[in-house]
Amino acid sequence: MAVGGWFVYEKQEDGTRLARVPNGREDIFADPSLTLKMKGQLMKFLRFVVAFEEKPETWEPHRNTPFADFLSEQFGLPAVDTLMALCLSLEVPEKTTTEFALPRIARHLRSIGVFGPGFGAVIPKWGGLSEVVQVACRACAVGGGIYVLGQGISTIEPAQSEEDDVEEIPREPEKPDVSQDIHNLITEGEGFVDTNPDSLDELESGIKEQSLDDLLAAAGYSIAGVEEGKPAPAAAEPVEKQTTFAVPSEKKSLYTVQLSNGEKVSAQYIIGCSDDLPGSLPATTIGTKVSGAQPEAASRSVTIISSPMQHLFVTVAEGGVAPAGAVVVFPTGCLSSPDHPPVHIMVHSSDTGECPQGQCKFQSSPFTLPGRSLHDE
Repeated sequence: MAVGGWFVYEKQEDGTRLARVPNGREDIFADPSLTLKMKGQLMKFLRFVVAFEEKPETWEPHRNTPFADFLSEQFGLPAVDTLMALCLSLEVPEKTTTEFALPRIARHLRSIGVFGPGFGAVIPKWGGLSEVVQVACRACAVGGGIYVLGQGISTIEPAQSEEDDVEEIPREPEKPDVSQDIHNLITEGEGFVDTNPDSLDELESGIKEQSLDDLLAAAGYSIAGVEEGKPAPAAAEPVEKQTTFAVPSEKKSLYTVQLSNGEKVSAQYIIGCSDDLPGSLPATTIGTKVSGAQPEAASRSVTIISSPMQHLFVTVAEGGVAPAGAVVVFPTGCLSSPDHPPVHIMVHSSDTGECPQGQCKFQSSPFTLPGRSLHDE
């Protein structure tokens, strides 16, 4: 379904308004708020951006320059909120580079008219990005993953030590042991072998049933710790057979996590931020803190509005379809502090099937808040 328009929230002396972002020449010349000079400068920029790859000498020297400075220096455009809205940057203008903004604006302008007159973006009526989440969910389940919903983490404690995480399993001999006989025969040379065919067959059968390690040990050799090609000294005393052996666990659990419902689970890795994890963590916590780094939190919201908001879903081109989506951008500094990142609201009408008739859905894009907690907003 069509996304019909981009809007920018503006503060003016007589109040505030939602200004429509021009999509082309017709929108620019039909906008009464733009001066004739501004319209000419915007047209010059639009002609450049739709084929900016063919003019690298104009923008490549400024690829890491803030996009606002590039517009001011190259095209004399002081107001950039409308153009910044088209690139959907989640950063403040000072951190949005020319290299980031140009291809996104060009893609938007080149897309207008591809699926229908008057719009350059679409939203799926069913599925969409939620299907990507569903695919990841099923892949995790097939791989043995378990989802625990509606539970937090109360405590995190180190798991048992590596020595404690070993299981002793009895090892009872299942086959006749002739190691001592072989040891005496090879190392001492005092034994003799009965030439009776039945005895020889029994001894041969017993030798074949011994493992290579047992036979070498019986002969006084050792595999572990021996230089390649050199046997170890002969054993002074007969080798005693071990009755137990250690089996370390396949996956070592480093942490014991207690959930908010009291249940305990084991974990190799724990990933989260300060809002997910308890205040006191074990000293063996995996990961390091970068000196001087500030934590970042992302905020988003989904709101159902009891109004159809028809003024956002207006057909702007002759023969165009009624749009079911719109984008409203709140530029940097218009909501709270001057360094607050921009906020993008994706507005969906009831035609998308996401809300009842006569209502619409507001979905805000995630934005980062350096050094702030989610609970502060």
